[in-house]
Amino acid sequence: MKRAPLSVALMVLLLSGCGAAPTAPQGADDARTTAQAVAPVTKAVKAYFQAKFDMLDVDHSGLVTKAEAISVGLDPEGFDAYDADGNGTLTLGEFAPSHAIEAIVTTIRQTAAAEFKRMDVNGDRALSAAEMAQAVALPFAMCDANRDGKISASEFENAFALVATKGTSL
Repeated sequence: MKRAPLSVALMVLLLSGCGAAPTAPQGADDARTTAQAVAPVTKAVKAYFQAKFDMLDVDHSGLVTKAEAISVGLDPEGFDAYDADGNGTLTLGEFAPSHAIEAIVTTIRQTAAAEFKRMDVNGDRALSAAEMAQAVALPFAMCDANRDGKISASEFENAFALVATKGTSL
């Protein structure tokens, strides 16, 4: 099996199609509710956007002015597109609106589920160290959060979200 390169480029693709509604997990960890399943991924995506917003907020005021955005390389027209109320400043909510976060979370979860299914060669809904080693260059121990010797779909999804939002690759 060929190793799959997955990277933060996924985030760029996700940001261009932020209209999808969140969906419930399908088949993976049926005992978890949708809210429980989505929480770690949502946390990682929100942290990603908070870090990017903080980078733009040069004076740490909690708002990003057009001058601040331009000083760190954001195109003025790009700023205007984010400034929903047209007041010349961006809030975190304008920079990363909830519908965009939900769409990104949905896409990450769907992509993680598809990758997990592809990697689960024996179809037991868990990844063994051998299946993991054949598929991706990610330490098994990093994904096996509960240290039970196998990776559940939710453990994989959480690791996938962290990788997608940290800019590293699987």
